[in-house]
Amino acid sequence: MNRLNDEYKRKGKLEFSVYPWLRVATSVVEPYNDILTAHTTMDYSNCTFLMDAEATFDICSSKLGLERPNYVNLNRLVAQIVLSTTTSLRYVGEGMEKGEFTEAREDLAALEKDYEEISRDFDDTDNEALSY
Repeated sequence: MNRLNDEYKRKGKLEFSVYPWLRVATSVVEPYNDILTAHTTMDYSNCTFLMDAEATFDICSSKLGLERPNYVNLNRLVAQIVLSTTTSLRYVGEGMEKGEFTEAREDLAALEKDYEEISRDFDDTDNEALSY
């Protein structure tokens, strides 16, 4: 990981982790190994997506109508999530190199500040309305 990080400093590195469901875990130490891996790779990834295996199973059974989802169903759902998350990173946008995160991160930071300001204004308006 260290060598890859050195070679691709400017490229964004995403991490996708599916946290185990104790009821179907193949090993007692599986949750520990997942946490250890997440902690170890934290220095190398720019963004980490965590998925819960139990929630993934529930989505397959309740939303997709599968009575007994198997690993193929769960893996397809996770693959679809990864695909939809990374689609915009695979195409070159105007002024951006393929997979370049620098501008996107700055834009998201500005957007987050705007949302915080709007939220504060909204809270102030609510407090004024309650005082009447």
